Amino acid sequence: MIITIGALCWFKELDRFFAVVAKCMKPGGVIVINEQHPCTNMLATDGEDLCDPEHRKECLYSYFEHEWTGNEGMYYMTQKRYESKTFTDFTHPMSEIISGMCGSGIVVTGLQEFDHDITGGWETVDRSGFPLSMILLGRKESL
Repeated sequence: MIITIGALCWFKELDRFFAVVAKCMKPGGVIVINEQHPCTNMLATDGEDLCDPEHRKECLYSYFEHEWTGNEGMYYMTQKRYESKTFTDFTHPMSEIISGMCGSGIVVTGLQEFDHDITGGWETVDRSGFPLSMILLGRKESL
């Protein structure tokens, strides 16, 4: 099973999400999550009031903040900023992602973290040493 960039933020409760994912997997099945790193949720993006072009890697938001609402569109999909319907997305610390997997019978088998941007939203800090993306691997336990 593959989960790619921008999927996890739409689910409020990752334990429920991973329970459904685990039900769809055969014992021994592999899951690959290629996602934005949770640390990016602390950064302000271009266009936000708190964004300071001189301090782009400054952490301005809580790592543990859970719910965000906005109506500035889906830049990562369109590469454009536009007014949209109000939507809610949810940030998740790494512990919540891993706990959700493990609690559903998925064993974490690997984690790689990268300082390169896979969203198009963090180009200004791409390859600057800040964790921007990750690949998390898991395997469903055999019965």
